[in-house]
Amino acid sequence: MKKGSVTVNVAKTTFSADKKSVELELASKLFEGEYTVNVTGLADQALTGSVKVENEKVAKIELLGEVAPVVVAQDGTKKTATVAYRVFNQYGEDITKSPLAASISWTASNGVTAQDDDKGILTLTNTSDFKTGDKVAITGINVSTNTVVSGVVTISDASAADTVEFVGIYNKDGKEFSGDLAVGDFVLLLNAKDQYGNAVNASKVNNDVVFTSSNPSVLTIDKAYDGQGKDKDKDKVGLKFTAGPNYANGGKVIITAISKTSGKVAQFEVNVKAAPALDTFTLGTPTEIVAVGETVKLPFTAVDQYGNTVTKHEALDGKVTFNTNKAKLVKDASGNAVLEYTAPDTKGLQVLVATVVGSGKVSQLTIDVKEAAYAATIESLKNVTTTVAKDGKVEISLSNLVVKDQYGRTFDLKDKLTNTANEANLGKYKIVVTDSENGAVKVAEAGTEAVITANDGKITITGLEKGSEEVTFKLQRVEKNANNTYEFKDVATSPLKVTFNTIEKSEFTSFEIGEIGKLYADGDASTHAKALKVYGVKADGTKVELPSNYYNVIVDSNVLAFTDGKLDVKLTNGDNKFGTKDEITTKVTVIVEGEEAPVTLTKDIVVSKVEPKADKIEFTDAVKNGTASIAVTELEDNDDAAVLSLVLKVTDQYGVEIENPSPIITVTNIKEKTVDTNPDQRFKVVNNGSDTVDIQNVEAGDTFAVTYLLDGKTATVKFTVTE
Repeated sequence: MKKGSVTVNVAKTTFSADKKSVELELASKLFEGEYTVNVTGLADQALTGSVKVENEKVAKIELLGEVAPVVVAQDGTKKTATVAYRVFNQYGEDITKSPLAASISWTASNGVTAQDDDKGILTLTNTSDFKTGDKVAITGINVSTNTVVSGVVTISDASAADTVEFVGIYNKDGKEFSGDLAVGDFVLLLNAKDQYGNAVNASKVNNDVVFTSSNPSVLTIDKAYDGQGKDKDKDKVGLKFTAGPNYANGGKVIITAISKTSGKVAQFEVNVKAAPALDTFTLGTPTEIVAVGETVKLPFTAVDQYGNTVTKHEALDGKVTFNTNKAKLVKDASGNAVLEYTAPDTKGLQVLVATVVGSGKVSQLTIDVKEAAYAATIESLKNVTTTVAKDGKVEISLSNLVVKDQYGRTFDLKDKLTNTANEANLGKYKIVVTDSENGAVKVAEAGTEAVITANDGKITITGLEKGSEEVTFKLQRVEKNANNTYEFKDVATSPLKVTFNTIEKSEFTSFEIGEIGKLYADGDASTHAKALKVYGVKADGTKVELPSNYYNVIVDSNVLAFTDGKLDVKLTNGDNKFGTKDEITTKVTVIVEGEEAPVTLTKDIVVSKVEPKADKIEFTDAVKNGTASIAVTELEDNDDAAVLSLVLKVTDQYGVEIENPSPIITVTNIKEKTVDTNPDQRFKVVNNGSDTVDIQNVEAGDTFAVTYLLDGKTATVKFTVTE
């Protein structure tokens, strides 16, 4: 559709049942002019039609009735009366409340003045009291269209609500009246008229009609309000309610309306659906091994009386009891309920019983608690090369070992290592690495055994002579002897044998300098120094790190220093060498002593004066699947930013970890386990959106999200508060 060359927006198209015609509903009103409609797809050429439209205008004014009920003032005088009117446009549409209808001039006879409210009510005002039967001639004129209405009304007794007709329950979202929803979201629409057949407003309904509820334990009467309903019903009167003590349980309520003046009665049945309540709680078989002392998540299915699955913690909390304190429902970061079960300290069959509060329905589960898990085997090495150059070294730490328990699950040795066999360390481990004498590699500077006994421990395998050698990795555990002494004993199933190969220079077909990346000009500081690694490359593409005695490194001593295997920038970020640039390039030369002749390698190194800033925000192991736990006691200080930031691992653009980052912290998506009636005791965030955020009034079970902002980079973690 177009008006001239301008396309008119069509908001809605409605086809007739026979598909032979269509109604176009426009996004805005039509204005005077000629509109053209083009229809394509029905014939080879577009079908075209046009229509001339004139601007909307007042075309008709009507007085609604021949009587004007008197209005009794508070002082008892009767100097005003009212009569209703309506205004229509040229299409027969009611435009009484449109600005177009606001310019009607009214006159009345006998010294009476007339004034409308632009909403359909004309008020007549006399200098003395009206008397029943008085006649008043009224004339109204809309000057812009010269539309006139005239008539004679008779002053009558005061208007009073005479009849009430209930229309139905209305909810703006179309929801069913239910005890779990706010009672104020529902209204009973009604039409009320006076003895003259005129509609009356909420004020008159409240004065002239008595409403009663047959079931006040579910619903009690509030009062009537104007402007209820939607669209064409927006001017309806609506009766609102307040919730009774049994509102959540639902029930049938008969609403009765009785006119005080006529005694006429109207009734309407309101059915409030009971709020969803937990009906069954069914325990599921665990999908994982349950071993002594471990806490596992048990599957369950919770269903309300309507057959709907219930997952939220707030809907289940306090609704299920268990026969042991080893089972409890906790809230995850999404607000869902998770059933945690902590196995006892002895193996065997355990019976868990869940009972639904209210329905009394029971679910029972037998749990086979297995023997306590222990580190049973070193399954493999990860991220470790088994090829080493002669005189070269390979470091192996705890993170390079894949350890499994007797059930085939990954076993974390962190904080479970020791170098002392005593009662306090009972059940802890050490990793023992052994090789043979005079082999191709060695695992210790002296002897044939090395151990890892701490989280940060490591062993170094050094290439000695060309060839292969089997290195054994095994676990030893602190155990108690019959004589009450303690000693390390081999875990019989734990040994892993790995073959390491030592190669000589002759096996390398080429050499290369490892990737270094940009270096920061930090002057005398060495926080941004980076290791320089040189590799020998075999014919099959395997890269082997060379020991430092294979090569010499040459740098521009005015720019770089090479110390202890690391490149460090000597310039400060304000050095004149940068000029107007942020970066300069320098060269590193490495001369490798090859098998037959020296090999010269060079690499351009970019040195930057740009201040370090956050480039990547990652999380520590404390964050799993985007969630972390935090104890109530950790949030008792006035500044919680530091403890909230402990889960962060931030690196700058140079690949260097930023110590003690200080991000802007914003706390959102707060879900309180208990909503305190005292606002001062509610979960509270002070200085939100700052680097000094303070969280107050938390309790175990609360959850919230934290968004970290650091140098334009963001990351979000969901926290669950624990005891």
